[in-house]
Amino acid sequence: MGYHQRDKSPMNQKKGMLSIEIDIFIITQQQTDTKTQSFLKKTAFKVGEYSFFAPNEVFENITHSWEEHDSIAGRVGQIVTDAGQGVQQVVDASKGAAAGSQRFKLDAPLVWKNSPRREYSFPIVLLDQDNPSEITKVVQDFKKFSAAKAEAGMLSAIEFPYIFRLRFSPGGLIVIESAALTGIQSTYHHPYIGGHPTKIDLQMTFLDLEPVFSHSFDGELTGTVTTNPR
Repeated sequence: MGYHQRDKSPMNQKKGMLSIEIDIFIITQQQTDTKTQSFLKKTAFKVGEYSFFAPNEVFENITHSWEEHDSIAGRVGQIVTDAGQGVQQVVDASKGAAAGSQRFKLDAPLVWKNSPRREYSFPIVLLDQDNPSEITKVVQDFKKFSAAKAEAGMLSAIEFPYIFRLRFSPGGLIVIESAALTGIQSTYHHPYIGGHPTKIDLQMTFLDLEPVFSHSFDGELTGTVTTNPR
């Protein structure tokens, strides 16, 4: 079917299967606190859970942005200041097109700027020829979870979409404590029984609500790295 009941028994974990466990929360209060390790403080209540069989391949991309510390004009001013102290920071100079002019390549140090939030897209195949309405309900549920809630004609009273906790089990290959569901793509396949498809290719995209820091990976797999110094 593509999804299943959660089973923590050792027998299930020996089967070599990997599951994506998704816990669903509704936020009642949210605030930012940069004085603590957690950048997102939330008061939330768990309203449901799903477990899906993980795809054969999972793509993960962690990136960090580094930029030059100073502008070109600022570096030129520093070169002039440091020249009297015997500090040479000009690494390349060449004559310009105009007589007497020079062009400089400046050695600007790089500094960390930010780390984009983690984003994951999981393809999931749902199959059910006996009760196809069950897999249709799964898709409908996540479409509702991802969208804000508003009463008809009451747009001033909007409830935020649900948030999600993701964990690969067993082992915790990938763990995200708080994520937003930013995209849902569904492909429905025949035969249709009672108006419901018997196969659904579902792809969901989740975005981490917190910036990426080293503690973002504390819940993942740990191991020992042995190096051979030369």
